[in-house]
Amino acid sequence: MRKLFISLTAAALLLAPACSNNNNTTGEEEAVPPTLTTSDATAIFATGATLGGNVTTAGSPAFVERGVCYGPDENPTVSNNRTPVEGVDLGAFEVSVANLTEQTSYHARAYVNTPNGIVYGNDVQFNTAEAGTIAVQPALTTDSVSSITATTAIVYGNITNAGTPAYTERGVCYGKMPNPDTDAGAKRATSKATGTGDYLISLTGLDPNTTYYAKAYVICAGQLCYDSSEVQFVTSALEGPPVAGIYVYTLTLQLDAKQTATVNYSIIPLNAGNTKVSWSSSDPSVATVDAATGVITGVAVGTATITVTTDDGGFKTSCTVTVVAENLLVNPGFEDPDDGPTALTMPDNWTLVPAEWFQSYYGSANAGTAPSGLNPRAPLTWFSSTYPGMKPILAGNFTARVPGNASGGLYQIVTVTPGATYEYGCYIGFRDNSGNGKQSVNSDMAVKILAADGTGLVDSGNNPIGITYLSAFTPVITGMGTTPTYGQYLYYNDSNTPDNWVKGVITIPAGVTQVRFQVDQRDYGSTSPVMVWDECFLRQTQ
Repeated sequence: MRKLFISLTAAALLLAPACSNNNNTTGEEEAVPPTLTTSDATAIFATGATLGGNVTTAGSPAFVERGVCYGPDENPTVSNNRTPVEGVDLGAFEVSVANLTEQTSYHARAYVNTPNGIVYGNDVQFNTAEAGTIAVQPALTTDSVSSITATTAIVYGNITNAGTPAYTERGVCYGKMPNPDTDAGAKRATSKATGTGDYLISLTGLDPNTTYYAKAYVICAGQLCYDSSEVQFVTSALEGPPVAGIYVYTLTLQLDAKQTATVNYSIIPLNAGNTKVSWSSSDPSVATVDAATGVITGVAVGTATITVTTDDGGFKTSCTVTVVAENLLVNPGFEDPDDGPTALTMPDNWTLVPAEWFQSYYGSANAGTAPSGLNPRAPLTWFSSTYPGMKPILAGNFTARVPGNASGGLYQIVTVTPGATYEYGCYIGFRDNSGNGKQSVNSDMAVKILAADGTGLVDSGNNPIGITYLSAFTPVITGMGTTPTYGQYLYYNDSNTPDNWVKGVITIPAGVTQVRFQVDQRDYGSTSPVMVWDECFLRQTQ
C-alpha cells in the first residue's frame, strides 16, 4: 500500500503543471472582435451619396469609434477618405459624404476602431450620377398670400425636406396664367436662404386689378422644382386719375463705356394712379437700360435712344445717349475722398504741380507764388454761398481749385498708345474781382498734355507736338465788379457765346507710352483770378 500511495502522489505532481496551463490565472479577457457589415450606398447624386453600416456585436474590448471609409479602389481603409459617425451604439448608422466626382466608381467599407485595431465590414461599390441628378426630391408647399395691394403682395411657402443634394435657391414663381412656369413667361421672386421651415417672398411691380397665380419653388441640382399646388389672388385697383403724359428732364446724355446713369422723369398728372413705367434701348450694343429700374449702362461707342413708356396709356418719351470711349483719368471729377462738405483735402490719384515746374515752363516773370497746397479742391457748397454764379457749370460735390494770386495745378500720368489720337479737356471757370472786362487766358495755360516728366511733347525730330483745340477760341476771364456781385463765372468762345469746356485733340508721337494730363494756373498779377476745374477727361478717339 505504501508503494501505491507514493506512485499516485508522484503522478499527481507530474500532472499538476499541465492542468495549470489550461486555466487563465492572470485575469485578462481574451479579445473578441466586433462584427459589422457595410450598407449599400443610397441617395446617390453627382457629387455625393449616403453611406453606412450595421454593427451587430460590440466585441471585447468594445469599439470606441464607428464610421465609413471610401475611395476609388476596392477595400478602402481609414487612410483613404474617413468619415466617423457620432456615437458607439450597436445597430445601423449612416453618413452623407460630399465632394465626389460625377459619374465615377467608388468603393466603401464600414469600420469600427477598437483598442486592438481597426475592424472593417464588407466592400460595396457604387457609381456617382451625372450632373443634375436629384437623389431625393425636395418637399415644399405654397401656403397663403397676404398684404395684397395694387402692385404688391406677400406669398408664404414652407419646405419640409431640403432634398438631396440640398436646394440652393428658393422663392415664388408667379404670373397671370394658372400653373405659372418660367418657361412659359412667368416671373420668379427669389431668396438665397436655405434650410427647412416657413419663408415669405415679397412680390412687387404687379399690375393693378389683376388676377395672379403663384407657387413655391426651389432649385435643386440646377433644376427648378415646383410645388404641385398654387395660390390665386387679385391685386386691388389703383386710386387716382389716369396718366396723361410723361416727360424726361434730360434729353441728351453722354456716357463713357461701362459708365452708368439714370434719367429723371415725371408723369402727368403728378397724382396719377398708375405710375408704373418700363424702359427700352434702341441699340443695346451701344447702351443698355434695365427695363424696371431705368439704369443706363454705356457699352460701346455710338448713339442710342433710351425710351420710357407708361404702363397706363402707353405714353412715351426718350433721351438720346451718346457713348464715348472710356475716360482714362481716375477720379476725373475730384470726388474722392468723400470726406465732408467742408474738406479741402488733396483729391485722390492727383499730384500737385511743383513750383519748379512753373518757373521752368512759364518763366520766372509768370511763375507767381509757389503752388498752393492749402486748397487743392473745394466743395460745391463753397460756390453756393461765395460764388453762386460758378455752381451751374460744376458737377458732383467737389471741384479742383487754385486760389487767387497763386500758381498751382494738378496732374496724372496716363498710359497711352503711340500713334493714337486722343481727345481731352475739362470744365473750367474763373473769378476776377477787378471789374476790368475780359482778359485773355490761353487754352494751354488751363489744360495741357505733356511728356511724363512735365516737359512739352516732341516728335522724333525733337519738334514740339502741336495741340489742336476743338474750338478756335481764346478763353477769357470776365470782369466781376465788386463784392458781393462778382458777375459771371464763364469764359467765352470767339463768337462771344458762353462755353465752359476746354477741349483739345492730340496725336501721340511714336515711342511715347505715357503722358501727363495737367490742369494749372499761373499768377495773373493784378486780376487775382480763382481758377477751378471739373469733369476732366482723356479718351482715345481713333
